[in-house]
Amino acid sequence: MSADPNAPGPADQDRPGKDGGPMVFDRSSGRIVLVENAPDRAAPQASRTWTFDICTNTWMRMDPAVEPIGPIGGLVYDADSDLVVALGGTTSGWTYDLGTDTWCEDAAPVQVDGRQAVYDPVTGLVLVRDGGTGSMYSFDAETGAWADVEQGAVRPPRTDGPMHGQVMTFDPTIDRLVLFVEGHRCCPTTWLFDPRSHGWAKTDAATPTIAFVWGDLVNGQEIVLDETAGVVVVVSGGKRHTFDGSTLTWTTEPSGIGRMFGVRLVYDPVNRRVVLTAGLAPWHGLVRPPRSVLAFEPSDGAWLEIVAPLWV
Repeated sequence: MSADPNAPGPADQDRPGKDGGPMVFDRSSGRIVLVENAPDRAAPQASRTWTFDICTNTWMRMDPAVEPIGPIGGLVYDADSDLVVALGGTTSGWTYDLGTDTWCEDAAPVQVDGRQAVYDPVTGLVLVRDGGTGSMYSFDAETGAWADVEQGAVRPPRTDGPMHGQVMTFDPTIDRLVLFVEGHRCCPTTWLFDPRSHGWAKTDAATPTIAFVWGDLVNGQEIVLDETAGVVVVVSGGKRHTFDGSTLTWTTEPSGIGRMFGVRLVYDPVNRRVVLTAGLAPWHGLVRPPRSVLAFEPSDGAWLEIVAPLWV
């Protein structure tokens, strides 16, 4: 099998189902981890664990003895403990060791519904913001301990009401959490959270507006830090938005792949590029799940199809 990361993987390979699931890059193994939600309609709470080899562009169905009961809203890689942390409802706090293919419930069930989650490399903690309540928590994957995070008096709007779409990531170049608030066609804003002083600041950045029609910002993974370019990237509404934290500047350009819904992004540090999957995309006048994988090549500013669509 080819080890050329630009060569498409087998078109007939087994792959996650049409609903996909959250994904994250496991830096120790050099593979993407994806947890497929509700793969079996007869058992809607079941989940399946997959990995993606970014050198051969192939999916592999893992076989852990137990998997968390879904749905799982997001995944975060905890580099300090070399574990993937699951988030979403009472599955929040489950951890996955890819090296041993083992899921563990390391803490008592905690109801954390927010999908805005990042890893803080300074403290070694996972930080989770519940967009619906505005609360923030930290999770220690080594001890299984949850704790409230102080945020100060000034806080971003919650995702209820007119503020529908929000996505968040950590930008180490400015040591801040970057929160993009879509605002439902009105007054989009960019907020920064200082994890050292525990305070939010609303920036004066000219924040782009996303034409929110259906499903543009729905899963919290439409955002990623492009470590090669040193910018935060949001792909949504058929556009590619980049945020430079050093200058507080947004740049918007066509995504180059048309409009896709339920986009999920992850940064691949091995090949130094952004990898994308999508829940739905236009196809012959219809909207179908492509089940494909694309990679953004920074050298030519274009998307490369590394797993072909499977329109079923």
